[in-house]
Amino acid sequence: MIYVDLDKFKPINDNYGHKAGDEVLIQFSKKLVSSTRSVDTVARLGGDEFVILADCINTMSEITTVIEKILNAVAQPFPVGSNNLEVGASIGVTMCPRDGTDWDTLLQRADTCMYRAKKYSDKKVIIYSIDNSDQGTFGICTPAVLTASGQPLIFL
Repeated sequence: MIYVDLDKFKPINDNYGHKAGDEVLIQFSKKLVSSTRSVDTVARLGGDEFVILADCINTMSEITTVIEKILNAVAQPFPVGSNNLEVGASIGVTMCPRDGTDWDTLLQRADTCMYRAKKYSDKKVIIYSIDNSDQGTFGICTPAVLTASGQPLIFL
């Protein structure tokens, strides 16, 4: 599960109006769909939060590919009227069955990761990893780490 929250979205609504904000959401939705595979499900939870259910992903390399596409898509400006608007993304990731087997657990853990990512500014990704004590650890990876390394996680 990939939980995506747009960064710098509120100022778009405040400065350019809700119509411009809606247009950014529509364009971002299309970019998300084009960044995923046909077997994946993309859903808007509300506001500027989205979830991607990435089916049949079993390795960190596979999830990294999807995340790179999302980050590349969000890095491009969103043309709205005569403006090119920019947003960022905070992303939280959980993997089933490794991090949980039910929707609520996976969503809560992905949401927690996303908020941790938001704390580190935009274009950041936090990947949840359950440990033997069921406490959970969190890894952070930046786009540079994702694209330059076979091991995308640096555990905090």
